[in-house]
Amino acid sequence: EVKPGEAGSDEDKTEERQDAATSEAVASFEANAPEKSEELSQSESAEADSSSSDATTTLSEEEKKAAVEKAAKEAEERHEASLKAANEMKDRIKSEDDFKSEILKLADEKEKKSLEEHDPSLIKNVSVEGLPSALRSWLLDPARKEGDVQVVDVNQQVMLLYFIKRERPEKPDFTTRHILLMLDQSKDFEEAKTEAQKKVDEILKEYKEKGESEDAFAELAAKYSEDPGSKDKGGLYENVRPGSFIPEYEAWSLDPSRKEGDVETIFTDNQAYKGFHIIYFKKIGRPVWKTAVQQALASEKFNAWIKDNKDKMSFETVAPKRRTKRPLLKRPPLKRTQTKQVPAQKHPIRKLPAKNLQTKRIPAKKLPVKRIPAKKAPTKKRPAKNLPSRKAPAKRHPASKLI
Repeated sequence: EVKPGEAGSDEDKTEERQDAATSEAVASFEANAPEKSEELSQSESAEADSSSSDATTTLSEEEKKAAVEKAAKEAEERHEASLKAANEMKDRIKSEDDFKSEILKLADEKEKKSLEEHDPSLIKNVSVEGLPSALRSWLLDPARKEGDVQVVDVNQQVMLLYFIKRERPEKPDFTTRHILLMLDQSKDFEEAKTEAQKKVDEILKEYKEKGESEDAFAELAAKYSEDPGSKDKGGLYENVRPGSFIPEYEAWSLDPSRKEGDVETIFTDNQAYKGFHIIYFKKIGRPVWKTAVQQALASEKFNAWIKDNKDKMSFETVAPKRRTKRPLLKRPPLKRTQTKQVPAQKHPIRKLPAKNLQTKRIPAKKLPVKRIPAKKAPTKKRPAKNLPSRKAPAKRHPASKLI
């Protein structure tokens, strides 16, 4: 495929390819390395590990050299193939339709449908600023005409170009003042929009009361605007190039019927600037290309003047002054003096005289106490039973038999 790419140095790209090829080679070698047998003894496994590490180091260096050479060779082959394919396509292209057909040949079946609807190869309104010198010189050649085809090689990137037309940006710049009122994101959309609309009406009412002048609008912008880029300048944006602001803002500002002093309120649902824009139109400037030409001519004149007068003038290169550490001031040594410790003074406490207060004792009132006699529980008298009494015989001494 022949596609334009980002500019870069050949050395950086070659080094990246070499590193990628080296890493692939090392990874493939490590993946295909033979596994060690689990039946080896401890001494045999240690010897096998040491020998395998030596072999890995040796082979990785060899693989690295081979990968570097292979990557450089493949890059050169791809570059030559791209140049050959681009030159063959160049010979077959006679019109813009031929260019489109060549692009469709390189696309898949799925990509062909999207290419028929939208052509990514067509680039409009390209500014030559920032383009590589080889590409810029071919585009700005005065002899360039519609239908010219060229193969351009920029930093190992092959591009096939078909020239259609060259034009100047005729849109002028413009100057306006602006008050931005953002919606409160913490609230519901409709509720936040209603509140912002009320604030817009209040600002416009105050603008009419102040006389509808530019100074009045600048004062209100400094007071109410939420745009940090223009609030301190009274909402002023000077010499704005087309394409710098949101489409709704620019469409209103670049309207041919616009005149100085017009005020309009525009609501945008843009993610960055979701809210109301109160715009005060000031003026339309000149086309952008005229400003660019004036700046380019001024730069050329200045460089030519420097070149012509360089030998007549003397220049002196002055290095910027660096801040140096200030030397420390030598202070005389402090004299040692005898100090006497003074005890801290206590704050005097003012004693107030005690007042003789008369006190009156109030005797406690005795409450009447009712004594309730304790109730005696009734006791039942049991009649005594007449039981026969027995007298125990007296015990005799065992020696009484002998007497």
